[in-house]
Amino acid sequence: MEGWAAELESGKPDAAWDLFLDRYRRLIFAAIRHYAQDHDDVMDVFARVCEALRENDLRRLRAFAAQQDHRARFSTWLVTVVRHLTVDWFR
Repeated sequence: MEGWAAELESGKPDAAWDLFLDRYRRLIFAAIRHYAQDHDDVMDVFARVCEALRENDLRRLRAFAAQQDHRARFSTWLVTVVRHLTVDWFR
C-alpha cells in the first residue's frame, strides 16, 4: 500500500493529500499537457483536478484505495481520471 493510501486509511486525509501530490504532481501535469499547452490553461485545469480529487473527503482516491481487486495500476487509473476532468474543463 502506498504511503498516501496508508495515511488515508489511518484517518489523516491532509497528510494523505500531501503525499499524493508529492508523488503524482508531475504525472497529473503531464496528463493535462497532453490536452492543453497554454500555461494558464494547464494551471487552471490542475486546480480543477485537485479540487475534484479533494471533493467529498477524497472520495475518488478512497474508492480506488478501498478496491481489493484493481483492474489497472493506480497511475493508469489516475491518468484516466485526469484526462476526463481535463476534457470536461474544456467543454
